[in-house]
Amino acid sequence: MPEGSNSLATMEEVQAAMSMDGFGYGQSMGIKVTGISWGEVQAEMQIRDEFLRPGGTIAGPVLMGLADAAMWGAAMTVHPDGIQSVTSDLTMHFLSRPAGQVLKCVATVVKPGKRLLVLRADLSCDDDPRVVAACQSSYALPPQPIIA
Repeated sequence: MPEGSNSLATMEEVQAAMSMDGFGYGQSMGIKVTGISWGEVQAEMQIRDEFLRPGGTIAGPVLMGLADAAMWGAAMTVHPDGIQSVTSDLTMHFLSRPAGQVLKCVATVVKPGKRLLVLRADLSCDDDPRVVAACQSSYALPPQPIIA
């Protein structure tokens, strides 16, 4: 999906955030943002041997890491303080065996609240559109200053 004009963050800003100090796993995992629009980020990563469990299955923490990073990116597209949002909860449903060379994720904002964002992410492998894992999460936004 091409970069959306309504997004509050650019693809470059989201990619830079995933590589910044304090959030090094986005860079170390090789996560690449491939699409962005208001409320949505598409991301992918190449699967390396260290991401595999015995038998060639992509490890669950790898799927969770990509989903979490993509949802954080989606938070940045809808809220000016999205970069400061933090994962409040995360539930992952593993639907089928994830295997392949490229893990892909589409993260979308379900509800952009004032204090809490609700998001979901669907993960697939290579060019197969079937979802191998579905994730639901909420992200807490930084508290707004109290005006006295």
